[in-house]
Amino acid sequence: MAVPRSRLRCAVFLVLLAFWINLLEPGTVDASEISLEEIEACERDAMQFELLQRSKTHFPWTQLPGRRHIDVEEEEYWEQIISEAEASWTGPGARGELNLCREGRLLPQFYLLGANKCGSSTLAEDMRRAGVASAAEPYKELKFFEYNGGLASAEVRKLSESQRASWLSMLPTCSQTDSRRILADYSPQNIYLTKARPKGWNDNMMDLPSVLQDLYGKDADLLHLSVIIREPLARYQSEFYYSAKVRTNKTWEELPTGAFQKDVEEVLHMDAETQLQSELFAGSLYARHLQQYLLRFRPDQLLVVPFHEYIAGDRSVTFRELSARLGVSLRLVDQDSYVNPNEHPPLDTDISLELREAFNHLISPEKDALVRVLAEASLQGAGLAGFVGQKGSEIDVRAWLDAGW
Repeated sequence: MAVPRSRLRCAVFLVLLAFWINLLEPGTVDASEISLEEIEACERDAMQFELLQRSKTHFPWTQLPGRRHIDVEEEEYWEQIISEAEASWTGPGARGELNLCREGRLLPQFYLLGANKCGSSTLAEDMRRAGVASAAEPYKELKFFEYNGGLASAEVRKLSESQRASWLSMLPTCSQTDSRRILADYSPQNIYLTKARPKGWNDNMMDLPSVLQDLYGKDADLLHLSVIIREPLARYQSEFYYSAKVRTNKTWEELPTGAFQKDVEEVLHMDAETQLQSELFAGSLYARHLQQYLLRFRPDQLLVVPFHEYIAGDRSVTFRELSARLGVSLRLVDQDSYVNPNEHPPLDTDISLELREAFNHLISPEKDALVRVLAEASLQGAGLAGFVGQKGSEIDVRAWLDAGW
């Protein structure tokens, strides 16, 4: 009988976790004693920190296999950068009593939801240099919700008590008598963790808007959400070459000529349901996911940033908006930095005009939906970085989107 994939993942995870815990504290856990019941408990409730709790050892989430190693020097560098930036904050929100401290832990108050290959790493680093620390410092991404949703076999709308305790245990301690501190979750997969994900594209079962609303309770009104969006075909081109480099260790120049064009052609020849499950389409369904977040959070808690508006435009515009929302004077350190760049040829030379027009025709209903969602949300306080048109105008929002993403 086939073993469920979620159970295999749990078994592998628990063995790896035992291995890493023993590296930190030899003899703490015996991997050979992991029972079927423990594996099934992990599978059922995504309780991947069960061994951690039994060992009573603080195991950093950021030391899981797959994370690049960060040495002490780099860790101290980020600690100093963030501390100095925090100390420089002024403004109505620069008061320690506004720290989102609950049960002695500093909760993330800013969620940069994503999206993938849209410049979120650059904005996250700029924010960290301005003092808004990652919940996974010295790493950028926490990935807690993504990992828990990946282990689940049913939709997750509320964390178990064990999961909630694990999440809290990863966060820094704090007090409202401290100086002002703002913590962020910069995990770019968070935008996709909604009920709007296409079936067959992502087996992640996390309904993050519902989970966050339950997890924070009345404090959910204090959260600030932001998302960077990019023109869908350009976003996918970046994702295509990034994934190819990971799989084959080849640069775009070393791949067969026309590889990207061929890939897009194959997707466009699929039936509509299968197309929706492809990264080309599924990774750019911004409107569907934003609608799910807007069912749980007020529009004025959301800031939407187009890719080129931030990466190639005047970043201080976005920073002024973020400063106003967070109530502190965030200082942009570097206007021209670009984190995690992915080299590839210009889109216009990498795909034929005919194929690009065919894709644009197919994706146009999603773009139309995004324009409607953003136009309506702007009337209710949602921020559109760099937007100077009439709030609620679909014509103006479309022009802003076309010029900036």
